[in-house]
Amino acid sequence: MSAPKIAVLDIERQSAIADGIWQLKQSGWINPGQIIEPARTICFAWKWLGEPDVQFSAEWHPGGHKKMVQKAWEVLDEADYVVGWNSRGFDVKHLRTEFITNGLTPPSPHKDLDLMLVAKRNFGFMSNRLSYVAQELGAGAKLANGGSDLWRTLRVGKGAELKAAKEMMEAYNKQDVVLTEEVYQIMLPWVDGLNIPIYNGTEEPACSNCGSENLHYRGVQIAATRSYRRFQCQGCGKWGREVKCESAVSSVAV
Repeated sequence: MSAPKIAVLDIERQSAIADGIWQLKQSGWINPGQIIEPARTICFAWKWLGEPDVQFSAEWHPGGHKKMVQKAWEVLDEADYVVGWNSRGFDVKHLRTEFITNGLTPPSPHKDLDLMLVAKRNFGFMSNRLSYVAQELGAGAKLANGGSDLWRTLRVGKGAELKAAKEMMEAYNKQDVVLTEEVYQIMLPWVDGLNIPIYNGTEEPACSNCGSENLHYRGVQIAATRSYRRFQCQGCGKWGREVKCESAVSSVAV
């Protein structure tokens, strides 16, 4: 077996257009019958962990929206793990919506490594937005994009103005992927759900998150009826334990 395919991914969406807005401040929900144009995914960027290039696909590329959706399906189908920020509840769900509405069956299963959930579970940042956490960790910053004007130009702009907006969106989307990968590398020892050694086929004890066999053994991990040698990876810092137990008891009081 070879190393797992880990996709770092980010999507961008365009807002919906709805009819029947009579005042800026109005109560209640917008009825689905008022929707003129539903919100949709307009582009996405991704890179394979360990590879240098960030790739990009958008509905304004040749082949249009359907080809973009097909490419997203192919990326998820190939991935063993998907890394993102709020990716489990946002990016992946919206992509799956695009898949089913475009007549595609589910891609092969993958494991979601949602870094926003890692941050919420382990830390107490004042904000759980990627832009804030990344800067707190010294990972870099998101690209300034002009705010809602960029999305408006992508919708109604023409000529050189529209071309510049498309280029800006591509740069912005790609930078989010670069930033997410940087945060992933910093948060790696806190991430759960990885199993790199099973793909490498190693028979020696190794770090679940980076595959390193450079382990420092310290203490034991106690389960209900067994104890296991505990170690910390000297590559990424992740704590783990050996699979084979050190000692066990035949029964316990309940």
